[in-house]
Amino acid sequence: MADYRRVDLPSANHAAAPVLFSLQYGLLGGHVRMHVLLTLALAALMSVALYAFARELGAPPGFAVALAVLAFVYPWSDANRLWIACAWNNLALALFFAGAVNGLRRGRHMLTFLAFVAAILTYELVAVAVALFGVLYLTRMERRAALLRWGADVVAAVVGVVLMMALTPRTALGSTSDKLHHAGEIAKQSLTVWADTLWPFGGLGRGAAVAILVAVLVIGVVRRSRWLAGAGAGLAFVIVGYAVLVPGEDFYTPLYPGIGNRINLMAGIGMVALALSLAAILLRPRIAIPLAAAFLGVGYVVKLRDHADDYTRSAAIQARELHGLRALVPDPPAGTTIYLRQPTPETAPGVSTFSWRWDLSGATQVIYRDGSVHGYPIQRGNGLVCEADAVHPQGGGLETYSAPYGHAIAVDVDAGRAVGIDSRAECHATMW
Repeated sequence: MADYRRVDLPSANHAAAPVLFSLQYGLLGGHVRMHVLLTLALAALMSVALYAFARELGAPPGFAVALAVLAFVYPWSDANRLWIACAWNNLALALFFAGAVNGLRRGRHMLTFLAFVAAILTYELVAVAVALFGVLYLTRMERRAALLRWGADVVAAVVGVVLMMALTPRTALGSTSDKLHHAGEIAKQSLTVWADTLWPFGGLGRGAAVAILVAVLVIGVVRRSRWLAGAGAGLAFVIVGYAVLVPGEDFYTPLYPGIGNRINLMAGIGMVALALSLAAILLRPRIAIPLAAAFLGVGYVVKLRDHADDYTRSAAIQARELHGLRALVPDPPAGTTIYLRQPTPETAPGVSTFSWRWDLSGATQVIYRDGSVHGYPIQRGNGLVCEADAVHPQGGGLETYSAPYGHAIAVDVDAGRAVGIDSRAECHATMW
Protein backbone atom coordinates (compact mmCIF):
# COMPACT_ATOMS: atom_id res chain seq x y z
CA MET A 1 0.00 0.00 0.00
CA ALA A 2 2.81 2.39 0.82
CA ASP A 3 4.49 1.66 -2.52
CA TYR A 4 1.21 2.36 -4.33
CA ARG A 5 1.02 5.82 -2.76
CA ARG A 6 4.53 6.90 -3.75
CA VAL A 7 4.46 10.50 -4.93
CA ASP A 8 6.42 9.70 -8.08
CA LEU A 9 3.64 7.44 -9.36
CA PRO A 10 1.07 8.88 -11.80
CA SER A 11 -1.90 10.82 -10.49
CA ALA A 12 -4.19 8.02 -11.69
CA ASN A 13 -4.19 6.26 -8.33
CA HIS A 14 -7.64 5.37 -7.10
CA ALA A 15 -8.32 5.89 -3.41
CA ALA A 16 -9.74 2.43 -2.68
CA ALA A 17 -7.23 0.58 -4.84
CA PRO A 18 -4.56 -0.04 -2.15
CA VAL A 19 -7.13 -1.75 0.08
CA LEU A 20 -8.70 -3.71 -2.77
CA PHE A 21 -5.35 -4.80 -4.19
CA SER A 22 -4.10 -5.79 -0.73
CA LEU A 23 -7.16 -7.96 -0.21
CA GLN A 24 -6.99 -9.42 -3.70
CA TYR A 25 -3.33 -10.37 -3.63
CA GLY A 26 -3.40 -11.32 0.02
CA LEU A 27 -6.12 -13.88 -0.70
CA LEU A 28 -5.18 -14.99 -4.21
CA GLY A 29 -1.41 -14.47 -4.24
CA GLY A 30 0.13 -15.52 -7.53
CA HIS A 31 -2.72 -17.78 -8.67
CA VAL A 32 -3.30 -16.11 -12.02
CA ARG A 33 -6.40 -18.13 -12.93
CA MET A 34 -8.11 -16.99 -9.76
CA HIS A 35 -7.31 -13.37 -10.55
CA VAL A 36 -8.76 -13.84 -14.04
CA LEU A 37 -11.91 -15.42 -12.62
CA LEU A 38 -12.29 -12.51 -10.20
CA THR A 39 -11.90 -10.04 -13.06
CA LEU A 40 -14.56 -11.78 -15.14
CA ALA A 41 -16.87 -12.05 -12.14
CA LEU A 42 -16.61 -8.31 -11.49
CA ALA A 43 -17.23 -7.58 -15.18
CA ALA A 44 -20.30 -9.84 -15.10
CA LEU A 45 -21.49 -8.07 -11.97
CA MET A 46 -21.20 -4.76 -13.77
CA SER A 47 -23.27 -6.09 -16.69
CA VAL A 48 -25.96 -7.41 -14.33
CA ALA A 49 -26.11 -4.03 -12.58
CA LEU A 50 -26.26 -2.30 -15.96
CA TYR A 51 -29.20 -4.50 -16.94
CA ALA A 52 -31.02 -3.55 -13.74
CA PHE A 53 -30.30 0.14 -14.35
CA ALA A 54 -31.52 0.01 -17.96
CA ARG A 55 -34.71 -1.76 -16.91
CA GLU A 56 -35.30 0.78 -14.15
CA LEU A 57 -35.08 3.53 -16.76
CA GLY A 58 -37.81 1.80 -18.75
CA ALA A 59 -35.76 -0.06 -21.36
CA PRO A 60 -37.45 -3.21 -22.74
CA PRO A 61 -35.93 -6.50 -21.56
CA GLY A 62 -34.43 -7.28 -24.97
CA PHE A 63 -32.69 -3.91 -25.16
CA ALA A 64 -31.37 -4.24 -21.59
CA VAL A 65 -30.02 -7.74 -22.23
CA ALA A 66 -28.36 -6.68 -25.48
CA LEU A 67 -26.80 -3.65 -23.80
CA ALA A 68 -25.48 -5.71 -20.86
CA VAL A 69 -24.00 -8.43 -23.10
CA LEU A 70 -22.42 -6.01 -25.56
CA ALA A 71 -20.94 -4.00 -22.70
CA PHE A 72 -19.27 -7.21 -21.49
CA VAL A 73 -17.56 -7.84 -24.85
CA TYR A 74 -17.06 -4.20 -25.91
CA PRO A 75 -13.46 -4.17 -27.21
CA TRP A 76 -12.67 -0.46 -26.83
CA SER A 77 -12.78 -0.70 -23.04
CA ASP A 78 -11.64 -4.31 -22.73
CA ALA A 79 -8.64 -3.51 -20.53
CA ASN A 80 -11.18 -3.61 -17.72
CA ARG A 81 -11.64 -7.32 -18.41
CA LEU A 82 -8.29 -8.34 -19.89
CA TRP A 83 -5.98 -6.50 -17.49
CA ILE A 84 -6.29 -7.77 -13.93
CA ALA A 85 -5.30 -4.43 -12.42
CA CYS A 86 -8.46 -2.89 -13.94
CA ALA A 87 -10.85 -5.46 -12.49
CA TRP A 88 -12.11 -3.20 -9.73
CA ASN A 89 -13.17 -0.53 -12.23
CA ASN A 90 -16.12 -2.80 -12.99
CA LEU A 91 -17.07 -2.74 -9.33
CA ALA A 92 -17.17 1.06 -9.43
CA LEU A 93 -19.77 1.03 -12.18
CA ALA A 94 -21.71 -1.77 -10.49
CA LEU A 95 -21.85 0.34 -7.32
CA PHE A 96 -22.98 3.37 -9.32
CA PHE A 97 -25.74 1.43 -11.08
CA ALA A 98 -26.87 -0.19 -7.80
CA GLY A 99 -27.01 3.17 -6.07
CA ALA A 100 -28.85 4.68 -9.01
CA VAL A 101 -31.49 1.95 -9.05
CA ASN A 102 -32.02 2.31 -5.30
CA GLY A 103 -32.36 6.06 -5.66
CA LEU A 104 -34.86 5.86 -8.50
CA ARG A 105 -36.92 3.36 -6.52
CA ARG A 106 -36.95 5.76 -3.56
CA GLY A 107 -35.10 3.34 -1.35
CA ARG A 108 -33.16 4.51 1.70
CA HIS A 109 -31.06 7.26 0.23
CA MET A 110 -28.20 6.63 2.64
CA LEU A 111 -27.57 3.42 0.69
CA THR A 112 -27.40 5.39 -2.55
CA PHE A 113 -25.09 7.93 -0.90
CA LEU A 114 -22.71 5.24 0.34
CA ALA A 115 -22.78 3.39 -3.00
CA PHE A 116 -21.94 6.60 -4.89
CA VAL A 117 -19.08 7.54 -2.57
CA ALA A 118 -17.67 4.01 -2.73
CA ALA A 119 -17.95 4.06 -6.53
CA ILE A 120 -15.95 7.29 -6.79
CA LEU A 121 -13.27 6.04 -4.40
CA THR A 122 -12.99 2.85 -6.48
CA TYR A 123 -12.80 4.65 -9.84
CA GLU A 124 -13.34 8.39 -10.11
CA LEU A 125 -14.62 8.03 -13.67
CA VAL A 126 -18.15 7.99 -12.22
CA ALA A 127 -17.85 11.33 -10.38
CA VAL A 128 -19.61 13.51 -12.96
CA ALA A 129 -22.39 10.95 -13.41
CA VAL A 130 -22.99 10.96 -9.65
CA ALA A 131 -23.14 14.76 -9.52
CA LEU A 132 -25.62 14.99 -12.41
CA PHE A 133 -27.71 11.96 -11.60
CA GLY A 134 -30.37 14.06 -9.90
CA VAL A 135 -31.73 15.05 -13.32
CA LEU A 136 -33.41 11.64 -13.41
CA TYR A 137 -35.12 12.20 -10.07
CA LEU A 138 -37.02 15.09 -11.63
CA THR A 139 -38.67 12.61 -14.00
CA ARG A 140 -39.73 10.27 -11.18
CA MET A 141 -40.93 12.33 -8.23
CA GLU A 142 -42.19 15.71 -7.19
CA ARG A 143 -39.72 18.55 -7.39
CA ARG A 144 -38.93 19.04 -3.71
CA ALA A 145 -38.18 15.37 -3.08
CA ALA A 146 -36.12 15.22 -6.27
CA LEU A 147 -34.03 18.24 -5.30
CA LEU A 148 -33.40 16.89 -1.81
CA ARG A 149 -32.13 13.60 -3.22
CA TRP A 150 -30.14 15.40 -5.88
CA GLY A 151 -28.51 17.55 -3.21
CA ALA A 152 -27.47 14.43 -1.33
CA ASP A 153 -25.94 13.03 -4.52
CA VAL A 154 -23.98 16.24 -5.11
CA VAL A 155 -22.67 15.96 -1.55
CA ALA A 156 -21.70 12.34 -2.28
CA ALA A 157 -19.79 13.49 -5.37
CA VAL A 158 -17.99 16.20 -3.38
CA VAL A 159 -17.17 13.84 -0.51
CA GLY A 160 -15.90 11.20 -2.93
CA VAL A 161 -13.69 13.63 -4.85
CA VAL A 162 -12.32 15.29 -1.71
CA LEU A 163 -11.47 11.92 -0.18
CA MET A 164 -9.90 10.78 -3.44
CA MET A 165 -7.69 13.87 -3.60
CA ALA A 166 -6.74 13.54 0.06
CA LEU A 167 -5.88 9.85 -0.16
CA THR A 168 -3.98 9.81 -3.46
CA PRO A 169 -1.04 11.89 -4.70
CA ARG A 170 -1.95 14.56 -7.23
CA THR A 171 0.19 16.91 -9.26
CA ALA A 172 -0.57 20.10 -11.16
CA LEU A 173 -1.99 19.12 -14.55
CA GLY A 174 -1.64 22.21 -16.70
CA SER A 175 -3.35 25.49 -17.42
CA THR A 176 -6.94 26.18 -18.42
CA SER A 177 -5.92 26.44 -22.08
CA ASP A 178 -4.19 23.06 -21.79
CA LYS A 179 -7.38 21.53 -20.44
CA LEU A 180 -9.46 23.10 -23.20
CA HIS A 181 -7.10 21.58 -25.74
CA HIS A 182 -7.41 18.26 -23.92
CA ALA A 183 -11.21 18.52 -24.07
CA GLY A 184 -11.03 19.10 -27.82
CA GLU A 185 -8.78 16.10 -28.28
CA ILE A 186 -11.15 13.92 -26.24
CA ALA A 187 -14.11 15.08 -28.33
CA LYS A 188 -12.30 14.43 -31.62
CA GLN A 189 -11.05 10.99 -30.64
CA SER A 190 -14.44 10.02 -29.22
CA LEU A 191 -15.85 10.33 -32.74
CA THR A 192 -13.38 7.69 -33.92
CA VAL A 193 -14.47 5.39 -31.09
CA TRP A 194 -18.08 6.06 -32.11
CA ALA A 195 -17.29 5.06 -35.70
CA ASP A 196 -15.70 1.82 -34.49
CA THR A 197 -18.64 1.17 -32.15
CA LEU A 198 -21.10 1.59 -35.00
CA TRP A 199 -19.05 -0.42 -37.51
CA PRO A 200 -16.62 -2.65 -35.56
CA PHE A 201 -15.03 -4.12 -38.67
CA GLY A 202 -13.17 -0.87 -39.39
CA GLY A 203 -13.15 1.54 -42.29
CA LEU A 204 -15.99 3.83 -41.22
CA GLY A 205 -14.60 7.32 -40.81
CA ARG A 206 -15.58 9.91 -38.23
CA GLY A 207 -17.44 12.01 -40.77
CA ALA A 208 -19.59 9.11 -41.96
CA ALA A 209 -20.33 8.01 -38.38
CA VAL A 210 -21.45 11.51 -37.39
CA ALA A 211 -23.54 11.81 -40.57
CA ILE A 212 -25.31 8.53 -39.76
CA LEU A 213 -25.98 9.71 -36.22
CA VAL A 214 -27.45 13.03 -37.33
CA ALA A 215 -29.50 11.50 -40.16
CA VAL A 216 -31.07 8.83 -37.95
CA LEU A 217 -31.83 11.34 -35.20
CA VAL A 218 -33.59 13.54 -37.75
CA ILE A 219 -35.61 10.54 -38.89
CA GLY A 220 -36.47 9.89 -35.26
CA VAL A 221 -37.67 13.47 -34.80
CA VAL A 222 -39.80 13.28 -37.95
CA ARG A 223 -41.30 9.97 -36.82
CA ARG A 224 -41.59 11.15 -33.21
CA SER A 225 -39.91 7.94 -32.18
CA ARG A 226 -39.91 7.11 -28.50
CA TRP A 227 -36.41 5.73 -29.03
CA LEU A 228 -35.07 9.26 -29.19
CA ALA A 229 -35.08 9.10 -25.39
CA GLY A 230 -32.81 6.05 -25.49
CA ALA A 231 -30.48 7.79 -27.93
CA GLY A 232 -30.42 10.87 -25.74
CA ALA A 233 -29.64 8.80 -22.66
CA GLY A 234 -26.81 7.04 -24.48
CA LEU A 235 -25.35 10.33 -25.67
CA ALA A 236 -25.59 11.78 -22.16
CA PHE A 237 -23.74 8.77 -20.78
CA VAL A 238 -20.96 9.32 -23.32
CA ILE A 239 -20.60 12.94 -22.24
CA VAL A 240 -20.50 12.24 -18.48
CA GLY A 241 -18.12 9.34 -19.10
CA TYR A 242 -15.59 11.57 -20.81
CA ALA A 243 -16.14 14.85 -18.93
CA VAL A 244 -14.23 13.64 -15.89
CA LEU A 245 -11.12 13.12 -18.07
CA VAL A 246 -10.81 16.77 -19.06
CA PRO A 247 -8.88 17.89 -15.94
CA GLY A 248 -6.83 14.69 -16.02
CA GLU A 249 -3.46 14.03 -17.61
CA ASP A 250 -3.19 14.67 -21.33
CA PHE A 251 -2.58 11.06 -22.30
CA TYR A 252 -6.05 10.08 -21.04
CA THR A 253 -7.81 10.13 -24.39
CA PRO A 254 -10.33 7.74 -26.00
CA LEU A 255 -7.77 6.27 -28.42
CA TYR A 256 -5.18 5.51 -25.75
CA PRO A 257 -4.31 1.89 -26.76
CA GLY A 258 -4.06 -1.30 -24.77
CA ILE A 259 -4.50 -0.85 -21.03
CA GLY A 260 -5.31 2.81 -21.67
CA ASN A 261 -8.69 2.03 -23.23
CA ARG A 262 -10.01 1.48 -19.69
CA ILE A 263 -11.13 5.11 -19.72
CA ASN A 264 -13.85 4.25 -22.27
CA LEU A 265 -15.68 2.10 -19.72
CA MET A 266 -18.61 4.47 -19.16
CA ALA A 267 -18.63 6.22 -22.52
CA GLY A 268 -18.52 2.87 -24.33
CA ILE A 269 -21.74 1.80 -22.62
CA GLY A 270 -23.34 5.03 -23.77
CA MET A 271 -22.16 4.46 -27.34
CA VAL A 272 -23.57 0.93 -27.40
CA ALA A 273 -26.91 2.22 -26.06
CA LEU A 274 -26.86 4.93 -28.72
CA ALA A 275 -26.16 2.43 -31.52
CA LEU A 276 -28.99 0.12 -30.41
CA SER A 277 -31.38 3.07 -30.12
CA LEU A 278 -30.54 4.24 -33.64
CA ALA A 279 -31.35 0.77 -34.94
CA ALA A 280 -34.69 0.85 -33.10
CA ILE A 281 -35.49 4.24 -34.68
CA LEU A 282 -34.96 2.89 -38.19
CA LEU A 283 -36.73 -0.48 -37.88
CA ARG A 284 -39.28 -2.15 -35.64
CA PRO A 285 -37.49 -2.61 -32.30
CA ARG A 286 -38.35 -6.30 -32.02
CA ILE A 287 -36.44 -6.86 -35.24
CA ALA A 288 -33.87 -4.11 -35.09
CA ILE A 289 -32.45 -4.71 -31.62
CA PRO A 290 -31.68 -8.45 -32.05
CA LEU A 291 -30.22 -7.84 -35.51
CA ALA A 292 -28.11 -4.90 -34.36
CA ALA A 293 -26.97 -6.79 -31.25
CA ALA A 294 -25.96 -9.81 -33.32
CA PHE A 295 -24.08 -7.69 -35.86
CA LEU A 296 -22.28 -5.64 -33.24
CA GLY A 297 -21.64 -8.70 -31.08
CA VAL A 298 -19.84 -10.54 -33.89
CA GLY A 299 -17.68 -7.51 -34.64
CA TYR A 300 -16.90 -6.89 -30.99
CA VAL A 301 -15.97 -10.50 -30.27
CA VAL A 302 -13.63 -10.63 -33.29
CA LYS A 303 -11.86 -7.48 -32.12
CA LEU A 304 -11.88 -8.66 -28.51
CA ARG A 305 -10.26 -11.95 -29.52
CA ASP A 306 -7.42 -10.07 -31.22
CA HIS A 307 -6.89 -7.95 -28.12
CA ALA A 308 -7.04 -11.03 -25.88
CA ASP A 309 -4.26 -12.65 -27.93
CA ASP A 310 -2.03 -9.66 -27.18
CA TYR A 311 -2.68 -10.04 -23.46
CA THR A 312 -2.12 -13.81 -23.65
CA ARG A 313 1.31 -13.28 -25.21
CA SER A 314 2.09 -10.69 -22.55
CA ALA A 315 1.11 -13.09 -19.77
CA ALA A 316 3.30 -15.84 -21.26
CA ILE A 317 6.32 -13.54 -21.39
CA GLN A 318 5.71 -12.33 -17.83
CA ALA A 319 5.37 -15.90 -16.54
CA ARG A 320 8.59 -16.95 -18.27
CA GLU A 321 10.51 -13.97 -16.95
CA LEU A 322 9.24 -14.35 -13.38
CA HIS A 323 10.04 -18.07 -13.44
CA GLY A 324 13.53 -17.30 -14.69
CA LEU A 325 13.91 -14.56 -12.10
CA ARG A 326 12.99 -16.93 -9.27
CA ALA A 327 15.45 -19.50 -10.60
CA LEU A 328 18.31 -17.01 -10.87
CA VAL A 329 17.52 -15.10 -7.66
CA PRO A 330 15.70 -17.58 -5.40
CA ASP A 331 15.93 -15.70 -2.09
CA PRO A 332 16.96 -12.04 -2.32
CA PRO A 333 17.79 -10.31 0.97
CA ALA A 334 15.33 -7.77 2.33
CA GLY A 335 15.75 -4.38 0.69
CA THR A 336 17.06 -5.78 -2.61
CA THR A 337 16.38 -3.96 -5.88
CA ILE A 338 16.38 -6.10 -9.02
CA TYR A 339 17.06 -4.56 -12.42
CA LEU A 340 15.69 -6.89 -15.10
CA ARG A 341 16.83 -6.63 -18.69
CA GLN A 342 13.61 -6.40 -20.74
CA PRO A 343 13.95 -7.05 -24.49
CA THR A 344 10.16 -7.27 -25.04
CA PRO A 345 8.44 -4.45 -23.12
CA GLU A 346 5.15 -4.73 -25.07
CA THR A 347 3.30 -7.31 -27.15
CA ALA A 348 1.12 -4.61 -28.75
CA PRO A 349 0.79 -0.85 -28.27
CA GLY A 350 -0.26 -0.28 -24.70
CA VAL A 351 -0.09 -3.97 -23.72
CA SER A 352 2.89 -4.20 -21.42
CA THR A 353 4.89 -7.19 -20.31
CA PHE A 354 7.09 -5.43 -17.78
CA SER A 355 7.78 -1.91 -18.95
CA TRP A 356 6.47 0.47 -16.29
CA ARG A 357 8.03 1.59 -13.03
CA TRP A 358 5.26 -0.07 -11.04
CA ASP A 359 4.49 -3.40 -12.74
CA LEU A 360 7.65 -5.45 -12.13
CA SER A 361 8.04 -3.94 -8.66
CA GLY A 362 4.61 -5.23 -7.69
CA ALA A 363 5.32 -8.63 -9.21
CA THR A 364 8.58 -9.07 -7.30
CA GLN A 365 6.88 -8.18 -4.02
CA VAL A 366 4.21 -10.80 -4.70
CA ILE A 367 6.49 -13.65 -5.80
CA TYR A 368 8.98 -13.09 -2.98
CA ARG A 369 6.29 -12.16 -0.44
CA ASP A 370 8.48 -9.28 0.69
CA GLY A 371 7.37 -5.68 0.33
CA SER A 372 10.95 -4.44 0.59
CA VAL A 373 12.08 -6.21 -2.61
CA HIS A 374 11.60 -4.13 -5.75
CA GLY A 375 12.16 -4.82 -9.42
CA TYR A 376 12.43 -2.49 -12.39
CA PRO A 377 12.65 -3.31 -16.12
CA ILE A 378 15.56 -2.03 -18.16
CA GLN A 379 14.48 -1.76 -21.78
CA ARG A 380 16.65 -1.96 -24.86
CA GLY A 381 18.53 1.31 -25.33
CA ASN A 382 18.47 2.11 -21.63
CA GLY A 383 20.97 0.99 -19.04
CA LEU A 384 22.38 1.48 -15.56
CA VAL A 385 24.25 4.50 -14.26
CA CYS A 386 27.05 3.78 -11.79
CA GLU A 387 27.28 6.56 -9.24
CA ALA A 388 29.80 6.74 -6.40
CA ASP A 389 27.60 5.02 -3.82
CA ALA A 390 24.59 3.71 -5.75
CA VAL A 391 23.26 2.49 -9.08
CA HIS A 392 20.16 3.70 -10.87
CA PRO A 393 18.49 3.09 -14.24
CA GLN A 394 18.93 5.43 -17.16
CA GLY A 395 15.83 6.22 -19.22
CA GLY A 396 12.31 4.91 -19.04
CA GLY A 397 11.35 7.29 -16.26
CA LEU A 398 13.26 5.14 -13.74
CA GLU A 399 16.07 7.53 -12.87
CA THR A 400 14.90 8.00 -9.26
CA TYR A 401 14.81 4.27 -8.51
CA SER A 402 18.33 3.91 -7.20
CA ALA A 403 19.80 1.23 -4.97
CA PRO A 404 22.98 1.36 -2.85
CA TYR A 405 25.77 -0.99 -3.77
CA GLY A 406 25.31 -4.32 -2.08
CA HIS A 407 21.52 -4.13 -2.46
CA ALA A 408 21.20 -4.30 -6.27
CA ILE A 409 21.10 -7.26 -8.64
CA ALA A 410 21.15 -7.10 -12.44
CA VAL A 411 19.29 -9.98 -14.11
CA ASP A 412 19.17 -11.12 -17.74
CA VAL A 413 16.72 -14.02 -17.94
CA ASP A 414 17.43 -14.76 -21.62
CA ALA A 415 21.14 -15.09 -20.89
CA GLY A 416 20.50 -16.97 -17.65
CA ARG A 417 22.59 -14.49 -15.72
CA ALA A 418 22.26 -12.62 -12.43
CA VAL A 419 24.98 -10.28 -11.16
CA GLY A 420 25.13 -8.78 -7.70
CA ILE A 421 26.20 -5.15 -7.89
CA ASP A 422 28.32 -4.62 -4.78
CA SER A 423 30.60 -1.85 -6.01
CA ARG A 424 31.02 0.73 -8.74
CA ALA A 425 33.47 -1.56 -10.52
CA GLU A 426 30.96 -4.43 -10.53
CA CYS A 427 28.33 -2.02 -11.77
CA HIS A 428 30.48 -1.14 -14.77
CA ALA A 429 31.06 -4.83 -15.38
CA THR A 430 27.39 -5.75 -15.69
CA MET A 431 25.78 -6.75 -18.99
CA TRP A 432 24.54 -3.16 -19.41
